[in-house]
Amino acid sequence: MARRIGFGLHGAGNLSWAAAVMTGIAAPVIVGALESSSPRAAQPVESLRFDVVSIRVNREISDRPTLMRPTLQPGGRVLMRNQTLRDLILTAYGVGENQSIGGPGWIRSIGFDLEARGPADMSPETARAMLRILLRERFSLVVHREQRELPIYVLTMAGRNGQAGPQLKPAAECAEATRPQDWPPGPPSSQVPILPPLDHVGPPPRCRSIFTGGHFSGRAVSMDVLAGELATVAGRRVVNRTGLDGEFDFDLSYTSELNVITPTDASTLPGLTTALQQQLGLKLQASRGPVEVLVIDRATMPTEN
Repeated sequence: MARRIGFGLHGAGNLSWAAAVMTGIAAPVIVGALESSSPRAAQPVESLRFDVVSIRVNREISDRPTLMRPTLQPGGRVLMRNQTLRDLILTAYGVGENQSIGGPGWIRSIGFDLEARGPADMSPETARAMLRILLRERFSLVVHREQRELPIYVLTMAGRNGQAGPQLKPAAECAEATRPQDWPPGPPSSQVPILPPLDHVGPPPRCRSIFTGGHFSGRAVSMDVLAGELATVAGRRVVNRTGLDGEFDFDLSYTSELNVITPTDASTLPGLTTALQQQLGLKLQASRGPVEVLVIDRATMPTEN
């Protein structure tokens, strides 16, 4: 799970939206045709393949690993750094944490680097479809979908009066996100493009946020997006039933084993559920519900190139 959440800006941690790292809301991906302006528009999306693909096992040895979830860059370039095959599968098939089962153990432990190039104007939906073809051809991936009753969390207001916590406020005009304590300096956010990773489904964000283990600094974020980020940390699907509409700014600090860099005040920070109640006025309630899961029937190690 730590690989799933991470991306290191200069090897430091996970700067999302500002550096293309955020978990999208888990939902089935609807693959449509390419825009008519594409030179390949006449081809069905599911028949398209990347022009150039490089896949290598990441052998980086560092106490501050560089992690980058699959991201569509300008010009039709898909990049991924030190992410597992399971991470890539979740992105390609549009499923979230706790929504994939099966497969050999190495798909959750070995990190890969990926660089692929496709049409300059390809959409995220097309890129995900091309990743599914890549997975079948390079990893011999075989999967199927099932509906299962699984443990989930329900995100609700913590108090009976429905009052938000002190760190949860209606969104302002793209206020600067708060960087985690002890992060090394990075470039000003105004100089970093907003490039959502490929697992993001929905409209692109209008502000930059930071989501990393132990630190959430959301700017103009909906409760559905927050629920998706919490699912990454909690390891279960999180259903938003807060009743809060619109976009919010919030800062959430908690103790997390997913931290790429352990903050100096980690021993004084509360756990996730306590932090949610104290800082945001929200609560995670354990429940069960129907979850569509992706069953991994087969996967093999690829030949590196």
